[in-house]
Amino acid sequence: MVINSYPVQNARLTNHMAYADGLTAPQFTLSGKVTDNGLITNVVIFRTYPEGGSNITAVVSQTAPGKLTYTNAPLTLVDGTNIFTITATDSAGNAGVYTEKIFFVNRDTRLTVESCRQRQREWDDHSARFRPTLVRRWTRRCWRLGIITRSRR
Repeated sequence: MVINSYPVQNARLTNHMAYADGLTAPQFTLSGKVTDNGLITNVVIFRTYPEGGSNITAVVSQTAPGKLTYTNAPLTLVDGTNIFTITATDSAGNAGVYTEKIFFVNRDTRLTVESCRQRQREWDDHSARFRPTLVRRWTRRCWRLGIITRSRR
């Protein structure tokens, strides 16, 4: 039986964020446990979606007879859904398969929002300090950019 412990099924990873495996997405590792009544001979990780992956032999360490843990060298996620299949084979040729789905969000583009209204500061007697407020008129910059097409008051 193959059980993946990290990342959890249907995990959502975002680039430039550090995660529990110590890596920063889109780099990550799969890790988990394999149990069998016999001798486990091989654990292979394969990217099934998107297509074009290759077999990766996992690094295994035996914790007890018929029980071992696995991990792998860092894998790279592609934008969107990534599906990996982990297959463990025992000495009799029996295979146990586990499928892991991970969603990766690539946020390399920055969103910039500009306001067309001018800000000014007003004195607030209650708090005894200046506070920012929006002026109720549109700036010339908005007219220049074509954001405003008619007069507003």
